[in-house]
Parts: sequence; structure tokens; C-alpha cells
Amino acid sequence: TDLKLLLQINQSVALGDLDRHDEAVSTATQVRQLADHAGSMVRLAQARSALGELLFEAGQWAAAQEEIEALADDVKDPGTTCCDRGFAAMIAFHHSDATTARRHLDAAAASAEQIGTRVVSSLVLARSLEQEVAGELDQALSVLEVWGEGRAEELDEMEDLLPEAARLAALTGEIGVLNEVAAQAATLAQRSGVPHRLGTVAYCRGLLSGSSSLLLLAAEQYGEAGRPLWQAKALEAAAVNLAGQGDRGSARSAFVRADDIYERLGASWDLARLRAVFRQLGIRRGPRNKHRRVQVGWDSLTPSEAKVAALVADGLSNRQIAERLVLSTRTVESHVSHILTKLEVRSRVDIVRGSRAT
Repeated sequence: TDLKLLLQINQSVALGDLDRHDEAVSTATQVRQLADHAGSMVRLAQARSALGELLFEAGQWAAAQEEIEALADDVKDPGTTCCDRGFAAMIAFHHSDATTARRHLDAAAASAEQIGTRVVSSLVLARSLEQEVAGELDQALSVLEVWGEGRAEELDEMEDLLPEAARLAALTGEIGVLNEVAAQAATLAQRSGVPHRLGTVAYCRGLLSGSSSLLLLAAEQYGEAGRPLWQAKALEAAAVNLAGQGDRGSARSAFVRADDIYERLGASWDLARLRAVFRQLGIRRGPRNKHRRVQVGWDSLTPSEAKVAALVADGLSNRQIAERLVLSTRTVESHVSHILTKLEVRSRVDIVRGSRAT
């Protein structure tokens, strides 16, 4: 049973690496349930961690946080603790909550000592982000340079560090480092040309050459891979390039798309940084999208609320919806409450009737 659980956890991770997100989440959800049934706390923690990582990459940060914080550190192996604390810290930094982020980093310290030189990408990225939030870009890049030290058995284990290292190398003018990162990204893409790896190659080359078209291609590929955070970062870089080339219309378009993604993620720190750059360039995002102006009715629902409302209309219970969307029942209950308020109705029956009317 333990071997089966371990293999399924590894399968979910592998599917995620291949950008087969739905299959990866389904597999991780199944193994989480099996581990819970078997009473294997270590495997349950690993399954939740794998699911949390998948949800983080997909931009479902609230659901990811629920998974990675569901169990106490004392039932996790040190590597899982480092991974979970790293993702929790990153989410907090992106949410402009540096105090909580640093608390997660402090909590990971003992486990990090236990695993020695093993690289846990999420923890390294969180430590780098801590330096960037403090305005220390050189230090932020330095933290990430473990990717070039041969400290992991496979480059694949550290591929998540590459686009961030490329971005920081471009910002700090470390062209040599950017060239090295681009070469490593190309090596990975040759092994497996999945969308997010192709996106990283285009992103690195776009930063190197100043090519807006390559950066927009990277954004498209990250979008295809279902990785919204990096889609936004590629759009942001493209917008800066386009503005520098005098194409303010295209720059504004890319800027607005990046702004929308950051706002959807709740990445307030990224939003503030993005908007500060474009204020300096004299570019404003312009009118908001319609769904942001509407306060009531079906058009006021967020994408997550719309999914929940559709499943309510199909007759699913909160528990069934939670299982279908890989959310906690509490989160679904919160969504249903918001839906009732926005639709100005009192019961699930009214949601069904409203759905049929639309």
C-alpha cells in the first residue's frame, strides 16, 4: 500500500511537470484520499504537498494554502516541510504579508538543516523573494544561483528557479548569468518540449535580445501550460519592452493583461510593483473590465464563483462540489454565500432558477 501511494504521488508530480494539470490534480486528489483512508500520515502529507504545488502553479492560491497548511509539521518529513513552508511564504510575500512570510521561513529553518544541501525550489524561491521585497536584487539573484552549483541530482529538480533567475539577471544587468540560464532552459526543453519549458526558453531569449515578440510568445506558452504567475511576468516584461520601443498601445495592452492576472491572483505586491513601473512610463491601464464594475447579478460573479454556481445549478451538494473542484467544503460554503448575496437570492433553488433563466 505504501509503495502504491508513493508511486501515485510521483505520478501526480510527473503529470504536473508535463503540464497535464487536470490529470495531475485528479491523481493527487485520489492519492490524498487513499492515504487518509490508509492512515499513512507521511504519505498524506506528501500527497497534500504535491496537490498544493499543483494548485499554486495553476494560480489557485487559496486552495493551495489549505492543502499545505492542513497538517502540522511534525507529521511531515523535513523535505515536505521545507516545500510547504516555501510555498506558504511565497503566497504571503505576493500578498504583501512579509511578516507571515518570514514566519514560514523561520519555521522551515530546522527542517532545512536536516536536508543539508538538497535544493527545495519553493524554499529557495521564497528566500529570494524575501531579498527582492527588501530591495536587494543582487542578493535575490545570488540566492537563486544554486541552480548552477550542481547541488541537485538533476537539473529538472531546479527548473522552477530558471525563469526567476533570468528575470533578476536581466534586472541587475548580469548578462553572463542570463546566458547561462537560457542555455540550461534550452537543455530542459530539448528533453521535453512541454509548454512551460518552451515558455521559459522564449522568456530567457526575449530578455536577452529585448524581443517583445519572444516575450509575448512566452506569455502565450505559460498560459497554455496553465501557469498564470509566469504568464503575467512575461507580459510585464513585454510591456516594458514595447514601451521602450515607443509602441505605447501594445505596451498598454500587455500591461493590462498582466495587471488583470496579478489582480486575479491577489498578488498585491506584484500589482504595486507593476503599476509603479508604468506610472514612471506615463502609462495608465484605462477603464476596468465590465465584471469589475458590476456589483450584483451573474456578471458580478468571479470565475471561481461562476464554476460553483454552475455546479449548484447541476444539483451537486457542497461536499460534491468541493471534491470536483479540489476545494475544502468551507471554501465552497463561502462561495455559495457570496453567490447568494451577489444574485440577491435566498436559496440554492433560486440559483438553479436563475441559471435556467440566463
